[in-house]
Amino acid sequence: MDKRISHPGCTTVTIPVTVCRGNCKSSSRPLMDKPWFTTSCECCRRTDDELRTVELVCSDGATIEKTVAFVQDCKCQSCNIS
Repeated sequence: MDKRISHPGCTTVTIPVTVCRGNCKSSSRPLMDKPWFTTSCECCRRTDDELRTVELVCSDGATIEKTVAFVQDCKCQSCNIS
């Protein structure tokens, strides 16, 4: 996936960024009593990331630094967000 980094009056830089993407176990099973079903859900989630600096050159010769987050590692984890 590519991301465009820009700032008014400065160059625009397009950089490749990483994302979490994948398939994880999820299920819904019937029960004999209420609540009638039990559900288990895992999602592909970021487990490690890194911030990097991108430098943009402006028309007046100045430079601007922008911080961009990059995914370093992903794994299947509970879908519940805590």
